[in-house]
Amino acid sequence: MPANTHQQRIMTAILALTVPAAGIIIGGPVLLAVLALLCALTLWELYGLFWGHDHQRLRVLGLLCAGLVLWATVAGDPIWLSLALLAGFWTGAIAFLFRFGTEKEIPVRDAMVFLFGLAYVPLTLHFPLRWGPLEIVLALAAAMAGDTAAFYAGSLWGNKKIWPSVSPKKSWVGSWAGMAGTVGVTTALGAIFSDTPWWAFALLGVVLNLAGQFGDFFESALKRGLGIKDSGSILPGHGGMLDRVDSLLFIVPIYALLRECFPALILSKGFAPLLAPVVGF
Repeated sequence: MPANTHQQRIMTAILALTVPAAGIIIGGPVLLAVLALLCALTLWELYGLFWGHDHQRLRVLGLLCAGLVLWATVAGDPIWLSLALLAGFWTGAIAFLFRFGTEKEIPVRDAMVFLFGLAYVPLTLHFPLRWGPLEIVLALAAAMAGDTAAFYAGSLWGNKKIWPSVSPKKSWVGSWAGMAGTVGVTTALGAIFSDTPWWAFALLGVVLNLAGQFGDFFESALKRGLGIKDSGSILPGHGGMLDRVDSLLFIVPIYALLRECFPALILSKGFAPLLAPVVGF
């Protein structure tokens, strides 16, 4: 990788991290705003893979429905989330109705893309609004560690590819390095912020990394099927927003499921363990 491209990649990553970091630290409305921004940028790119300028209104309606999903989560009552999802369905249904009425077409694909986007992005990203800061850190760290380790190890030593028909660049070396990176950070976070045995968080890292790799393959297959290299260009050196969060979009729901089934995986010690050596706890 050229030095200037590598530096650009690092600088973009550092700058991009400051936004979610602020949301996690401050929480509340700031976290909601950060997730809403991430959701809007990702969903807009996703719809852009399928639709051109002739679907701008439908893309905007998708963003509005995504905002409803996030707002419904903050509202707290599950009925609001159900209503928000139904609003997305009926928006797609009405768009389908009017297009059929005026053009005598059956734009089933458009309705499916609209609903697919709402399930893939905002419905996934609403989970962190129910979590504590450490859970959000764990999910982000699992995705980032896996992606970073896989990228560098694969770039240096990745000759044997895993699934070249889907993703020509992903190698076995990168896959195992990504697994090691994710397991390392989940194990470390579990050891510091939980009384649960370390091996439980090591297993969690394995599961989350597998989910992240499937998410990466899924987005790669989506782009190859549509003949697109990058989902966008908003992040210099990284591509689009969807290119950066594809693994996270699979990790988040898997972790949401596991923490509900196994409450011992919830990080609950707060930041006291890190402060203890300093203040003498």
